[in-house]
Amino acid sequence: MQSIAISTLILLFLSLSACTRMTPTQQGALSGAAIGAGAGVGISALAGGNLGVGALVGGALGGVAGGLYGNEQEQRDRAAQNVRNQDKANSIKKHQRDMRKRQINQFNKQENNSAKNY
Repeated sequence: MQSIAISTLILLFLSLSACTRMTPTQQGALSGAAIGAGAGVGISALAGGNLGVGALVGGALGGVAGGLYGNEQEQRDRAAQNVRNQDKANSIKKHQRDMRKRQINQFNKQENNSAKNY
């Protein structure tokens, strides 16, 4: 039993270290599966059940829950990025409008000065 627990912990650490280039959905599913498998083994050990079945059931349930959570997080990040992009676009448009107004005012001042010189 101790070797199964150690193996599960090693797999958990290895799976979490491989999450660098994954989407939040993939990271959530993998992390959830690893944590669920560990919890399944622990519960099975305490209840006196089959450790392999506990790991499979816990891993499956944890993977689904982690995937759902990661997907929600990914959608939230995407929505926040869209808001930031829209804010940036609005800021650029405002800057462009202000620049046009300055140019028009500058042109009008030059025209008025030219008219005064005649």
